[in-house]
Amino acid sequence: MKETAGAEETEKKFEEYQKIIKNILSAFHRVPFSIILESTLGYEVYSMDLRDERNLALKKNIVKLADSITLFHNKHLITPILYKEQLGHLPRNFRANEVSVILERVFPQRFEELKEGKGEEKEEFECIAAVEKFGAQGYPDEKIEDKWGRTTYLELKATTRPHEGSPRDFFFTPLKNTRAKIKNDALHLLLGSVIREVEPQQFKTVGWKLEDLSKIKVTMKPEFNTDNKEIYIKEAVIEERWVEEID
Repeated sequence: MKETAGAEETEKKFEEYQKIIKNILSAFHRVPFSIILESTLGYEVYSMDLRDERNLALKKNIVKLADSITLFHNKHLITPILYKEQLGHLPRNFRANEVSVILERVFPQRFEELKEGKGEEKEEFECIAAVEKFGAQGYPDEKIEDKWGRTTYLELKATTRPHEGSPRDFFFTPLKNTRAKIKNDALHLLLGSVIREVEPQQFKTVGWKLEDLSKIKVTMKPEFNTDNKEIYIKEAVIEERWVEEID
């Protein structure tokens, strides 16, 4: 009788877990990104309202930078050698993700070059006061400070297929790194560079898209994990064999 009762209780709990998981997945399907960020970090995501003259000036300045970077790397290919120049080592692979890593570093560098007039005519930035590349991985990549004291968070992406995709083309995890970066209410934008592979591991930029992340929706992709202490518990071992003992 005890075994029967235990089995029934286990089955009941299993059904409850199934219902909970199903409800969670359903609740977090195509949710506005702004709601997720505001709920997890406590900061408002502003919409890029172009009726605001400050936002028009910001867009104009970002367009100036995006055009400059795109035109330059349309003629000067993005290669593993450039990756090494920027990061100090060659990449294991060289695909769109690695191009994104380069562009994250190029964006603030290009701002400084244009502002100082290095190698070409000096450009005026009536809105952007500073661009900072965050060191830690994870969303967002950059912080833009404007002359009105506002912050804009910017993500840099590169893609060869802007009209196709997978769920991890953009992802947001409100963990330690992201919490350390986002410190106030702000605009959240994404600058997507469209690239083409002209030779193996040699890319050029062919266009770009500036996106207002307050307009996009995200879906939670759940992950259940554990550590070695749980993986190698005595109860789970089927058989084991040692050539040498370890500490």
